[in-house]
Amino acid sequence: MGKNRTRNPLSTLIARARRRLQSEDGIILPVTMAVLALTILIAGVAHSQSNDATGAANEDRRVKRAIQAADAGLYTASYQMNLLDVTQQTDKCVGTDANGQLVRTAMAAQATWCSPVGGQLADGASYSYSVSGETCYSGNGAVVSCASVHARRTRTLVSTGMVGDVKRRVASTVEGYTAQPLFPQPWAVFSDQSITLNSNSVVDGNVGSNGNITLANNATVCDTNGSGNTANATPGGNGSVIGAGGVCNGSTARAIVPWNPAPVQANNFGDADNNNETIAPVSTGTNCQNDICWNPTTHRLELKSNSSITLTGSVYSFCYLSLASNSKLVIPAGNQVTIYIEPPERCGALPASERGNVLFNSNASILNQNTSPNTLQFYVLGSTTTATSVTFDSNFQQGSVADPWPFMVYAPLSDVYLKSNVEILGAVVGKTVSMASNSQVRWDPALSDVTTGAVFPLLRQSQYRECSSAAPANQPAGGC
Repeated sequence: MGKNRTRNPLSTLIARARRRLQSEDGIILPVTMAVLALTILIAGVAHSQSNDATGAANEDRRVKRAIQAADAGLYTASYQMNLLDVTQQTDKCVGTDANGQLVRTAMAAQATWCSPVGGQLADGASYSYSVSGETCYSGNGAVVSCASVHARRTRTLVSTGMVGDVKRRVASTVEGYTAQPLFPQPWAVFSDQSITLNSNSVVDGNVGSNGNITLANNATVCDTNGSGNTANATPGGNGSVIGAGGVCNGSTARAIVPWNPAPVQANNFGDADNNNETIAPVSTGTNCQNDICWNPTTHRLELKSNSSITLTGSVYSFCYLSLASNSKLVIPAGNQVTIYIEPPERCGALPASERGNVLFNSNASILNQNTSPNTLQFYVLGSTTTATSVTFDSNFQQGSVADPWPFMVYAPLSDVYLKSNVEILGAVVGKTVSMASNSQVRWDPALSDVTTGAVFPLLRQSQYRECSSAAPANQPAGGC
């Protein structure tokens, strides 16, 4: 007979537990549930991050649009101030009348800022800008009375752009010289972009530029009429005085602020605004009489070789002025002549090479029978989109007079070329100025007080910055 064995209950329990743990039956369900829970968690995080990213992107777009709206307010403020010419008026602010038309308004008593002006943009954004009162400075940066003829007028503009509940503020400083005098600095030569003086060319007086001043091979800047021959060569911005030439005892330091030459103010160039009819008794077409070719319709004046013309009027408007070799432009004693060179956009009937240009060929001359350069003034309107030039070619002469030729050239948007052996008593302003061998410009102090209606003090932006989103009470520029 076999033995009857009794199983240990504890061992039985342990064996059953071991078998159950080793079995894979039913494991799929908890694993599936865990994976599903993890997937839901990841999807939730992704959704949350997507919402956050979308919100951030929308917020970024609103911020950028608000800044753009604020910038639009700055540009609008500058445009409206220039349109109404608030720099020379008693009423220094811009507002609207009952019909919504722009008008000049007075600043409130004891106020230092004009009332805010708002505007709506097409994309639903809006802006509101404020303009400060004027602060005026001299050429060396000292605060002066705005009644001074040498004042550089500055104002602060602050504009807030709004898109929904998003606001952003920006500010800029605008400035413009008065038109009295035309040359607020005693510069014999000034250029908006660059000046190049080639071998042996001389500027007898101060030189200024918003860019580089190049003095190549013995070119000099000197003041032979001043105390100690001191003359300054003043570059602007990141410009420098470069080259092997010299500056007599003067400074070559950069300008503190740029000088923005006032643009030439155009008249309507009609017959009532000039003395063009005095050139020749013509009625229609092109007239070439004694080698003086004048077209009263296109305002084109050309002097052929060995010809001469005397300007007996006081104001002339030309689309093109050209003097061939040995021709002569005569200004009678006691007469003061202003010559406007019209912008190329108004001279479409002429070849592109002639529109808005001045050309004095080799050995052409100006015989100014007066001694002051303010008796012959050239104002060249030029263009911001089309290149124009004023050229005085080699051996440009002052008739039979041995002294330099008294006149001034004001062409802030045109390139000015003074080629070999050209001598001018007065001043030259150009977009760029290039002087070749032995050319000379001598400053005449008579130009310091030239006052003219030919220009106006256009306000231009000189500084720009972004402000904090909120301004302190009664401080529009606070946080800027």
